[in-house]
Amino acid sequence: MTEIYFCFDTEDFTSPKAWDACVEEAELLRKYGVRGNFNVVGYLAREWIRNGRMDVPEALKHHDVGFHSLRHSYHPTICEYTDLENYEEAKKLLLEYECEGIGMVKAATGKQSFEFACPPGISTSYVAMYEYARMGIPLYIGSVFEFKDGRSVHFCNALHTNYDFYIENLFYEDRFFKWRGEKIPYDPKTFLDHIASMKRVILATHPTRAYHSTFWDLVNYNGENKHPMYEWEPTPLNPPETTKLFFDEFETLIRALQADGRFEIKHMDQLAAKVRAQNAARVIKKSDLASVRDQLREKFWQVRLESGTYSISDCFAAASHFCLSDEPFYPCPVRGFLETPLGASTPVTLTADEVRRLAAAFRPDAFLPSHYRAGAKGIGPADLLFAMLDVALGADSVSVIPRPQMPSLEGDYAILYRLNMKGKHWVHRPDFADDFITERLRLQSWTLRDEA
Repeated sequence: MTEIYFCFDTEDFTSPKAWDACVEEAELLRKYGVRGNFNVVGYLAREWIRNGRMDVPEALKHHDVGFHSLRHSYHPTICEYTDLENYEEAKKLLLEYECEGIGMVKAATGKQSFEFACPPGISTSYVAMYEYARMGIPLYIGSVFEFKDGRSVHFCNALHTNYDFYIENLFYEDRFFKWRGEKIPYDPKTFLDHIASMKRVILATHPTRAYHSTFWDLVNYNGENKHPMYEWEPTPLNPPETTKLFFDEFETLIRALQADGRFEIKHMDQLAAKVRAQNAARVIKKSDLASVRDQLREKFWQVRLESGTYSISDCFAAASHFCLSDEPFYPCPVRGFLETPLGASTPVTLTADEVRRLAAAFRPDAFLPSHYRAGAKGIGPADLLFAMLDVALGADSVSVIPRPQMPSLEGDYAILYRLNMKGKHWVHRPDFADDFITERLRLQSWTLRDEA
């Protein structure tokens, strides 16, 4: 059965009408016994409290609540303030801002922890990805990857999913949905027939759009903070008949999904529990190492074992472990690089003891060095990975030959090559340099692995 998730980017802290829509949408889902997934911005949660609108978080108690950044598109956004060469400085800023936002959402909703986080617009920073995961948030809704079959992918220590269809597009304006690059006129039956082939479908909407004809932050934060806080420009309203049509169509879609045996409506906390269980089952045994090495030799990419999928960084961590121990390896948080890795330029021979000394330097949840030195010999991380596998499998010495240090990304993963966070997207200021964000997202490809 195709999994269906309803997600709500609950972000507009400028308009009480948007808060009304949040309540109405939450209650509509509850009427049909459906749990939605509401991504809440910190500043919005603060406005609920400041304005005595506790009816909104009260309505969300029947649903799953996630985190949608401290202030969304109020500048500087996440990508803008984390675009720093020094990761620790970027991390410090992120924790300062985002922990404040998490506290606001917790205070308003009573949530003690979050199972999912969502970036604001395209402001997808590798710093946020890693630090949200380190806070114990297993789902990141807003992947840079777009899988047409509804798959998700593990990246930067979390399962990354993406919005597949925006409900605003289905019910408003041209009334269409995009399918394999084609725009198809929307009607419930046609839509359901198409999405029934997908593994997972995330239907997303912004509560503010039920009442407003455009986005609140396009009016107030397009490329800059256009107005001081609390002096916002009002967002244009939809005609009442348009809002009524929205809710009527929404209800029709819910009923159609529930009546169709091809679909199962689920919520993010269920997906998070599944991810935690799959991660807990992952283990690499010494007897798996030959298969790990063979798969990496055949294609420098993720590895599949009976216990699950493993990224190149997972394999690196396991190889370093087995150079020093025969006990089973249970995967730990891993990372990619902050700089482009440099491999051996000429063949290098290393003793098993030299390899073990390098293996002992591995630290979980730390960025991997871009190169290594064994005496006067320089090698790259991919070189060391294969050397460690050979030593763990009994070699007394290893010959390192020049090889690519990064995987060749193909198909849906190739989007990392085309990625450009700078562009002209309104979420970012015109002076956003993107000196590090996009390139370092590419450098995390060692952490990629498919769902089990």
